[in-house]
Amino acid sequence: MPRAPDELDALTCPLEAGDVVCRQGEKATDLAILLWGRLGVYRDGHRVGEIAEPGAYVGEAAILDDRAFTASVEADVPSAIVRVPAERARRFLASPEPEAKALRTLASRLGGANERLVDLQEALSIQRAALAAVLEGLADLYAAGHDEPDADTLRMTVMNTARRLVRRYGRGDLTDAPIRL
Repeated sequence: MPRAPDELDALTCPLEAGDVVCRQGEKATDLAILLWGRLGVYRDGHRVGEIAEPGAYVGEAAILDDRAFTASVEADVPSAIVRVPAERARRFLASPEPEAKALRTLASRLGGANERLVDLQEALSIQRAALAAVLEGLADLYAAGHDEPDADTLRMTVMNTARRLVRRYGRGDLTDAPIRL
């Protein structure tokens, strides 16, 4: 039997920007369903995504696995959700249509996480190579300091090596701002 609009209104939780829907590490006590608005998803304090599709589930993995939330979720803008207590949410998610939606959502999130992981691995590989080149340049400078008795020649060697490193890595790849000599 369909619920009357005033019953749905009674279940609706309005959110202001910054209101927390769930906190990473806390035990899941309810499933949230986004009615409207936009929610930010944060893992260890870093924004990792957003939820903006009306009807999207929030915390379904924690509810299904009976575990703590793996991320924090908070409203980016004024929003509204419906909170469904955990036991009722488990029964709801066990029915075919909601279960299929939850699985599609989890599969999509996993795909996005895998893409992000590949991107991070590629960036880490580039940073490792750059760091190795910088360390090699510093080792060359150290060796030049011990091998070169002439101060002017040593100064030129240091400046040339530093210029080479800055030309290659002074664009901010390894620093917050370009290095200038």
